[in-house]
Amino acid sequence: MMGGVRLLSGPFESLGMDAFIVAGIVYMVVRGLNIIAAYWLWNARLDGAIRGIVLGFLGRWWSDGWIRLSLGLLILVLVLMLSMATKYFHPVRKAAGLPYLEGSKEHAPLEPASPEALTAFLKEGRPHTLTLLASEAGRSSCGR
Repeated sequence: MMGGVRLLSGPFESLGMDAFIVAGIVYMVVRGLNIIAAYWLWNARLDGAIRGIVLGFLGRWWSDGWIRLSLGLLILVLVLMLSMATKYFHPVRKAAGLPYLEGSKEHAPLEPASPEALTAFLKEGRPHTLTLLASEAGRSSCGR
């Protein structure tokens, strides 16, 4: 008992403290491997997209409708995300006193806005919509 809480209750109670420690170490190793795998997958996305397009030509799948549809959806999602993110982040950067773009011209930082004005800029955007669009695009590209 520690602080009125019975330790090692549940499935590890009969196994003892050694099994509990081993399970904790195994958990930490598995989590570390998950983080490494996520890092590798993140860096391999562009390579995977290029390979997918090349394999589409090599496999002669361009005559099938699914590959043209998926490429069209990819382009649509990229255009939507770019336009939504640009409209949201450029005014936020300007209000935060960071370098910002107007059109294709980069401007030097201005004096930062007050915290209240910056909060208003952050609230008027739609980051949830952008995040949902990105997550759904990623989910559909993985076939889930």
